Amino acid sequence: MRNTECIIPDTALASPNTTATPRDPIRLGAFFEHSVQFIALLDDRGVIQEVNPTGLRLIGAERQDVVGRPFWEGAWWAASSEAQAAIHRAIIEAAEGRFIRLDVPAGKRKGTPAFFDFSFTPVADVDGVLRGIIAEGRDVTDHHAAEEALRVSESRFSRILDIAAEAIVSVDDDQIITLFNQGAEAMFGYRASEVIGQPLDMIIPRDVVDVHRHHIRDFAKSPVVARRMGERSEVRGRRKSGEVFPAEASISKFEVGGRRVYTSVMRDITDRRVAEAERARLLDAERSARNAAELALLARDEVLAVVSHDLRNPLSVIDMCAASLLDRLPEQDATTRNLVTTIEGSTDWMNRLIEDLLDVARLEAGGLTLDREPRDLLRVISEATLMLEPLISEKSLTLREELPDDLPHARVDARRIVQVLENLVSNAVKHTPPGGEIVIRAEAADSEVRVAVRDTGSGIRAEDLPHLFDRFWQARGKRRGGAGLGLAIAKGIIDAHGGRIWVESTVGVGSTFAFAIPLVDTPA
Repeated sequence: MRNTECIIPDTALASPNTTATPRDPIRLGAFFEHSVQFIALLDDRGVIQEVNPTGLRLIGAERQDVVGRPFWEGAWWAASSEAQAAIHRAIIEAAEGRFIRLDVPAGKRKGTPAFFDFSFTPVADVDGVLRGIIAEGRDVTDHHAAEEALRVSESRFSRILDIAAEAIVSVDDDQIITLFNQGAEAMFGYRASEVIGQPLDMIIPRDVVDVHRHHIRDFAKSPVVARRMGERSEVRGRRKSGEVFPAEASISKFEVGGRRVYTSVMRDITDRRVAEAERARLLDAERSARNAAELALLARDEVLAVVSHDLRNPLSVIDMCAASLLDRLPEQDATTRNLVTTIEGSTDWMNRLIEDLLDVARLEAGGLTLDREPRDLLRVISEATLMLEPLISEKSLTLREELPDDLPHARVDARRIVQVLENLVSNAVKHTPPGGEIVIRAEAADSEVRVAVRDTGSGIRAEDLPHLFDRFWQARGKRRGGAGLGLAIAKGIIDAHGGRIWVESTVGVGSTFAFAIPLVDTPA
């Protein structure tokens, strides 16, 4: 604290009723009466001698309530014993000739605590004898409120900066780092204390330092106040370890206290670039695989063209020759006739295999055509079972039908539905031991017709069920009886009708293959 002495005439501390001497007392009296601040004249003990009108209004008191009382005992300090003690100490020090200034709470204003900035100035005469103390006060409640609001705002801003995942870095006009949040610490590997006050160059790749400085200077001159992520080209940062990494960044500029501040928000996109590179690699691999698959399909189609044309011609000749031989062989030559019949059966089997291969090719190419028309499904099922009865009887199996008296007509390709039933029943016959039973069941429900083929065969293992409708697939341990295309073709035909096909099976009990066809046309 500094020593300050103020020399005033005796009349300055006199009561208002005292006759004033010319000039200085009059001027001081006018200042005292009309000042917008609290002013009180205290004696050397701190007892109030006079309070100006502004002071009385600020403390909400009448003159007779305060004059003659020690200043620190005023009712306006009653809310805080600490404030009373601080005022008392200040007056004691002022009486010792020191200028004292302090902020103290003084009651409430509009329900909130009020604060005053008080100063106590010792007053001495020309001989240096203390004549009294001038107490001046200014209401600084609004200033305190503004400081508290600023403190809360700064605290909130600091917390936001701390929890932000992105790096937030501020620099001044000289590109010296002034702000470095926790996100920046995590991204660059530096502690804030290591970089604040240092040039921005330390977190910029060395090969682009000059370019980066040039960009900031251009941004400073431009009318644009902010550039968001996506509006700028990709930037690069340099970690403490020396690693250079790609980043997205936005930048803004504003002035604080007459100085311009540039703030950048950065996001490390290293993981994204790695993911993009991996995606590009996978796309290239997929493209290569697709090209290879297309070449394989072309080769397969060429083979199928040969199979369907060039192989069928000699098969037809073999079949005709076998039929001619049968006509010429005597009935009693059973051995030879059996051999010729076997030849005919083999040619039929090969023709069916060729047709299956062609159907698979049509399904993959989306070229499986359906000749759909309203058909009586009971009749379609009967046609299929009639064709399959010899196969069932040959293996000593029982065929049972659980069919309603009528079924709704549906628009189907009857030939293809018969093909599906042939595949499902043939599959059941293949895996059902002699003496077993095959049941064909049909019903209408939920705007569709459901057909099921149940057998009492060996059943299918749970791990094999998901693969049953795959092309060329056969369960391990099963005797190969075909190319493994029948169920795949059946699924393709049902899918083309807009229906669905499924299987349920229990090992040692049997299997049920079923399909459903909508009664209303549904796009495949």
